[in-house]
Amino acid sequence: MSRLNDLSRLSRGARLKAGCGIALIAGVIVLAIGLPWCSGLVRSALPQVPWLQPDASATTRTWSFDPSTVTGLDIEDTADDVEITNGDTANGGIEVTATHRRDAPAPSCAVEDGTLRIDRHPRRSHRGFQSDPLQFLWSRGTGRGATGDERLRVRLPPEKLGAARLDHVKVSAGASDCRLDGVSCGSCELSITAGDLKVDGLSTDHLSLDATSGSIRMRGTVAEELGIKLTAGKVTAVCESSAPRSLTCSLTTGEATIELPADTGFTAHVETTLGDFSTDFKTSDRRDEHGRSRVLRTGDGSASIEARLTVGKMRLMKTGAGDER
Repeated sequence: MSRLNDLSRLSRGARLKAGCGIALIAGVIVLAIGLPWCSGLVRSALPQVPWLQPDASATTRTWSFDPSTVTGLDIEDTADDVEITNGDTANGGIEVTATHRRDAPAPSCAVEDGTLRIDRHPRRSHRGFQSDPLQFLWSRGTGRGATGDERLRVRLPPEKLGAARLDHVKVSAGASDCRLDGVSCGSCELSITAGDLKVDGLSTDHLSLDATSGSIRMRGTVAEELGIKLTAGKVTAVCESSAPRSLTCSLTTGEATIELPADTGFTAHVETTLGDFSTDFKTSDRRDEHGRSRVLRTGDGSASIEARLTVGKMRLMKTGAGDER
């Protein structure tokens, strides 16, 4: 009889453990199915609740800096619209204007060791949960809101007003539409992940153009060195008054068109895998001693050009002869 009672107690214990296990598994399944549904419900309902809806209106903030304290400009920005121009400013200073949603983090803007650094933080919807989960849900559920694009404007005073030429300008534009107009600097480094970058009236000694995809169009004067790195997309670089002393172009895929003054003398080393190179300059054309690259020469051959094309197309044209202006 005692053994029967022991077996009965063991049986009840086993049934209890099994029941708890089944309940735990069922709870996990319900949670896995129900949480996304509830999250979607909250995201759908949140914009309809006035006291929970974030403020999607825009706010604008402006800074002004003494140009005598600034030797460089460094922008790390994910704004949708970025513009850097050269022109008269109210107080002869460097003016920065940023427009963004009130519920989005404000950009940082400060001079550090002579460099004006501007950093607009990534949108919350791109960074996962922040301190405000409701904001995260709203951002993912409803997008950027009704205000449209985020904007950044930087206005540099012209040198004629006594402003010193900047030593360097660096812009990492992400997926933005970015424009530079009339900028003068010692070195310039411009990169985009996607979007459109347009540069007019640039005057610099060293220029680096880097595009993962998207489009870059540059017109200006590069005195010493022009470097182009293109993963995909399209680059057009028009060197107006003179050719740079050194030009390097690396294409994974995509298309690069480079225009140089008609009287430019250069020696070009072109290495291709499946890419294509063409020029309207009248050149001599031979293989190097290893047979790996073409060597083209025209005029005095003074400018050095190095091109490496994996899959892509490079055109080296006389200024004014290109199809795209």
